Amino acid sequence: MIEAFYSFAGIPVATNLKLNNSVAAIFGVMLQETHNCSKTFKLIPPPPSGRATISWLAKAIGKALIKSLNNETSTSGAKAVIAKWNQTLRIASELDISIGLPQWR
Repeated sequence: MIEAFYSFAGIPVATNLKLNNSVAAIFGVMLQETHNCSKTFKLIPPPPSGRATISWLAKAIGKALIKSLNNETSTSGAKAVIAKWNQTLRIASELDISIGLPQWR
């Protein structure tokens, strides 16, 4: 899903990105911010705990979302979100920390 999101925005994602709960939490924030500028992401319900986890991402985001990206998602919104969160996502991949992240609203 992260690769598809970056690909949609036309931005290469680090190939050595390690998936962990911090990466999932940060990607959840990225989805939330994209939600604010895209109709597609309004279809994604918030995670029950208020913070995205790897299992939640796997369950909540399926192939239908990827297919709908091209129809309703703002590439400029996705690019802005990636620019804002890319470095934090990479750091979380290495350190597995998610302290101080906003919860999905």
